[in-house]
Amino acid sequence: MPKVLITGAGIAGISAAVELAEAGCEVVLCERGSRLGGRASSHFDKVSGEVIDNGQHLMMGAYKNFFELLKKINSPDTNFIKLPLRVPFAEQNGNRYILNTGILPGNAGMMLGLLNFKGISFSSKINAIRFILKIKSGRMDTAGLTALDLLKREKQSDDIIKGLWEPLIMATTNVSPAEVSATMFCVVLQKAFFSDKISSQFILPAVGLTELFGSFEGWFGARNGTLLFDHLIEYFTFENNMVTYAEVRNIGKIKADAFISAVPPNSLLKLLPDEQAVHPYFSSLKEYIFSPIISIYLWLDKPFPDFYFVSMVNTESQWVFNRKKILKKSEKLNEKYPGSIEITISNANSIIEDTPSAIAEKCFEEIKNAFPELSDSRILHYKVIKERQATPVITDQIEQLRHKQESPVPNLFIAGDWTDTGLPATIESAALSGKLAAENCLKLFSK
Repeated sequence: MPKVLITGAGIAGISAAVELAEAGCEVVLCERGSRLGGRASSHFDKVSGEVIDNGQHLMMGAYKNFFELLKKINSPDTNFIKLPLRVPFAEQNGNRYILNTGILPGNAGMMLGLLNFKGISFSSKINAIRFILKIKSGRMDTAGLTALDLLKREKQSDDIIKGLWEPLIMATTNVSPAEVSATMFCVVLQKAFFSDKISSQFILPAVGLTELFGSFEGWFGARNGTLLFDHLIEYFTFENNMVTYAEVRNIGKIKADAFISAVPPNSLLKLLPDEQAVHPYFSSLKEYIFSPIISIYLWLDKPFPDFYFVSMVNTESQWVFNRKKILKKSEKLNEKYPGSIEITISNANSIIEDTPSAIAEKCFEEIKNAFPELSDSRILHYKVIKERQATPVITDQIEQLRHKQESPVPNLFIAGDWTDTGLPATIESAALSGKLAAENCLKLFSK
């Protein structure tokens, strides 16, 4: 029975572990922290007495590898709320409007939804429909372009870029339209928003993110898997261009037949000896740059309006999620707080150095402007979470660089949302990367 050591119990590491355990391998999964999920995890907020996520995730039905992973470990489907492609928008003057693509099925629904969209001019709607049809036809040349370059070339006006395309790009890639590759933007549109009805569903976790993996430990243990929390892998030792063992803090040496790194690029570099780190495959790990996400939790003295989520228009705040409506088990929410919301700011470089109190107050003012019914409400408690290296910036250059899951070291494989999956750096990319790394690992054993 081949033995595989995996470092990192985020979604990529869990995905690889599941594939290998199913194939009958002996798998050791090492996590430096104390919980599963990596950046998609939860922790306990002592003041409110509630479990909060590292950041709210708005998933889509197109996340097929991620949901397949959860199904394999028997994570209940009831942990999710599934919604049609219907997006409420809120402006600072109190105006609200909805992009609703579910009036008619398929492409007709998308077209009618755009035509009824009140946030943009009629001519902009027509150009947007032409743009969509061109993408769906596969006739879009995106080579060397940013998403903004593409939108400008395809005559997308400023109002629809600001009102529709920019919020979509920021939410799915965590990068501004002027940076993200046009190719990646089109992949998002084709796979999720312009695909079948199931793929274009919005899916919200109705429990804490860590709870999604609550069944994993039992599932993994029943298949000869070993899960080690609070165990940092300090370095890999090599012999004849093969990894022979990993040095694990608190344990010492762990030998294995193969190794999978499911950690960020800079963390992977730290595991390598100098003679390996200079290889072009590994030295180019330094080229990745990352974009931050800020999550703001506000507990209010008044309830938030009856939305699951809202896209904010022309504000620092980008998406607002109503935790009172989303979370399935309401007994987990403290009743002394009538309102409980989470605000997401992607590509948050401009305010990442601001104090938590300043960020919370700024976002709260924007909320009160957009929702006059909250104009006299107060913050009872807040929590600001800054994820400084949330996702890689997938420019056109970085897309060409993204690392394959197979490394120059025959028994060392790489996983992570940042690796070459053909997808933006989402939890779906993470799940797919782990699966691909495991598949390459199994090919090694079959030789």
